[in-house]
This record gives sequence, C-alpha cells and structure tokens, in this order.
Amino acid sequence: NTKHEPTFGVRSVCVVLLEFEAVQSEEVCRNLTVIPRNDNRPTFSQTAYSFTVPEASEIGTFVGIVSATDADTYDSQITYSISVSVPTDAFHIDPNNGTITVAALTLDRETADTYEVIVTANDNSKLFPARTRD
Repeated sequence: NTKHEPTFGVRSVCVVLLEFEAVQSEEVCRNLTVIPRNDNRPTFSQTAYSFTVPEASEIGTFVGIVSATDADTYDSQITYSISVSVPTDAFHIDPNNGTITVAALTLDRETADTYEVIVTANDNSKLFPARTRD
C-alpha cells in the first residue's frame, strides 16, 4: 500500500442527502470495507534453484523445496504448480508447500542428465490473481 491508499479495514461513512430545491436533508450512514489492491506478485526466495536426485529414484523421492512470499497479505494464499518439465513430466510439486518429488520411474542419466522444471507461484487472489514463474 502506498501513503495515498487506505489501509484494510471497516470504515463508517456518512453521507448527507439533500432534496433539490428543498431545505430537507437526511443523513445515511453505512459501513464500508476497504480492500487493498493485489499489486504484488509472489516472489521466490531465490532467483534459481538447483537440486540433485539419484537416477532410478522411486516415485515420491524428495527432490527439494521452492518457496515464495507475497507482500499482499489480504486475499493471498500461495500455491505452486509445474508449468514446464523438460524432458518429461518426471516431477510433482505439492501445490501447498512447494515440495518437489519424483513422479515417474524414468529418471535415467544416460537419457537425460539435466531436467529443467519451471515452477509457477500463484497468489490465488479472488479479486486480481498474480503469478510468478521461476
């Protein structure tokens, strides 16, 4: 939030209604909830991650954890997904905590000695979702 944006919370707002060409007026008061903008994307704790996993690892073998934070605290719960996995879909990511595990029995160093996995962090805002790829 900038200095010019209101902070999150409930505000009581009163408006005086005047009848045109009359001296009568009426005051109406309502509670309004101020919701901050979703103006920050999730940010990964590192610019790049590198993990090592033995070939022929069993499904479910722990590979590593990626982590992101979001400066927007309202309406923001980060989830993770794998956007791209090259050469195959050999890995799984827990959407709630960023834990990457082996998802297929195809890890063979002679076939591929390096895998590129692109992870997306989504803040799941119901108003204005923001995503970050790493």
